[in-house]
Amino acid sequence: PIAWTLSEPYGSYGWWPCKQQLTDKIDSMDFEYTIPKGNKAAGQGMLQRVDTLSDSSLVYHWKHRYPISTYLVSVTVTNYYEQSLYIPLSGGDSVYHLDYLYPSYKPAADTLSLSIHGMMRAFDSLFGDYPFKKEKYGHAQFARGGGMEHQTMSSMSNLGFDLMAHELGHQWFGDKITCGSWADLWLNEGWATYANGIAREMVQGKPQFIDFLKTCNERITRNTDGAVFAYDTTNVNNLFFGDMR
Repeated sequence: PIAWTLSEPYGSYGWWPCKQQLTDKIDSMDFEYTIPKGNKAAGQGMLQRVDTLSDSSLVYHWKHRYPISTYLVSVTVTNYYEQSLYIPLSGGDSVYHLDYLYPSYKPAADTLSLSIHGMMRAFDSLFGDYPFKKEKYGHAQFARGGGMEHQTMSSMSNLGFDLMAHELGHQWFGDKITCGSWADLWLNEGWATYANGIAREMVQGKPQFIDFLKTCNERITRNTDGAVFAYDTTNVNNLFFGDMR
């Protein structure tokens, strides 16, 4: 069994009390998740401790000390395999990396880590310091297609190269810098797509980057009346229409 949340764009108040407004970020958060033993709870920031509540329950305490939009708060719970290490950056610096993966992903965990290392170094060199460097970046797998750039802990259906690059890019553009209205969500998504292209070129190589450009061009030209600006923000599908970004 697995439990997970996904709040973008309007679902935050459905599972925790909050002021759901893009222009007013929360300055810091503390989280406590009570879960059945045998499972792990992945969340934002840094894990402070795990307490035993009873013979059958644990309490995970997470602490996050960066501004965060409500839709970027998440929790995922299942019997994860946990892997952690540090991503080396230039000048002797590093970023703590923490993955909560399905046990079936354990044999591939080291290979997956190498990909994210190259992406982090590329983005850190081009976009500036990873925005949440004092805490971490990581992935938590969840039971939904695609991914979601939950702050410091992206929720992932899989750990394919393009999905990892896209969600990591969002940590700069979407999480640290957030659109002021859902009508401008294309800014978040456009930058993440751009970051994906950078990762293709700098980590995989020029041929893979050219293939990525071809795919993007085919996608954005197949719909002649597409638009980047979302005029109807009540239509969630319209917000994530990707043919023009």
